[in-house]
Parts: sequence; structure tokens; C-alpha cells
Amino acid sequence: QLGALLDQLERRGLLSNTLVVVTSDHGEEFGEHGWVNHGNGLYLPALRVPLVISFPGHIPEGAVVEDPITLRDLPATVLDLVAAGNQKSIPGNSLSWRWSPLADSTRMTVSPVLSEVRSARNGPSWYAVARGDMQSIVIQRHHYIRNGDGREELFDIVADPWETVDLAKTQTGKGMLVSARAALDSATRSSARKVPTDKTH
Repeated sequence: QLGALLDQLERRGLLSNTLVVVTSDHGEEFGEHGWVNHGNGLYLPALRVPLVISFPGHIPEGAVVEDPITLRDLPATVLDLVAAGNQKSIPGNSLSWRWSPLADSTRMTVSPVLSEVRSARNGPSWYAVARGDMQSIVIQRHHYIRNGDGREELFDIVADPWETVDLAKTQTGKGMLVSARAALDSATRSSARKVPTDKTH
């Protein structure tokens, strides 16, 4: 269906002047951590989504952003690309500096890659989220998860992209936990100020 839509835009001569964004609101678990579906935990299979942006003349063809980013930045990115006013009127920051060769990345604002999931009322008791609301944040190559019962998990998502080795109780991980906790607390406070609590994800 996406191909049919793009073909129709091209036939009408509109595709070269159309901003196209393909993404999703969540990923899915397929048994990687003992459960399926989404909304039951915060491991990466449930968080990672595709993000493809095409806008001829505005985004270089084939550009790839390797760093984790947040969909919270997508509305500001769209407004920036179509020059539709002040992006600061909404939460998030434009991603356009990540593919612009003229941008000074040291002066750009990087949004925290923050995830939250509310406790499931009707889910199985063995789901992680059954123990309370969960939060997580990606800091460089690490993914820190704070479970509803206070238990912490830490994964090196570069060396261990499937999150099979919890570093939270290792000597290396314990050093990272201090900064991870601080980053998560700061991000959740900032998010709570900008977005109504019943809308955060």
C-alpha cells in the first residue's frame, strides 16, 4: 500500500515536492525476553521502530543516522523541514542537523531517548510491567531500565543488542548506574513539565 501511494504521487508529479515519513508507534516482542506483543516491558524489541524520511532537495539521499533518536523529535523535524514556523512551540528538537553538513552538532540540542510504560491492569502477572510503572533511557551505548519494583537493569546495546547480559550487578555496570539514574530522573522531570502525564510514552 505504501508503494501504491508513492507510485501515485510520482505519477501526479508530486513526489519530488512531498515530505514522506515512515515510522511506527512501537515495536514488538516475539519471545526474546519471555513474552510477546508490546506494552509489557521496555526491552529494545518493543521500543525500536523504523524511521525513514524522504524529502528531495532537503535531505541527502542515503543519509543514515546511527545514534539512537526519539520520535518525540519528529513533529519538530517536520515543521523545520517544511519551514512551518517556530519548532519551539512543541516539545522536541529538529533532527535536521544530523544530516546537514553545515550544522555544528556541538551547538544542537539532543533529546533524551526516554521510554515509559504504565502498569498493566489486565496483563499476566509475570509481565515486567505488572510490578508497576517502568521507565528507561538510552545513554550512548547503554540502555538503563528501572522496573516498577525498583529493580534496575543495564545493557550494552552495542555489544549486546538483544539485551541478554544484565550489567547492573557487575563492577562495570555499577559505575554506570549512578549517571544512568541521574539521566533518567532529569529526563522524566523535564518530560513531566512539557507533556501531560496521561500522554507520555
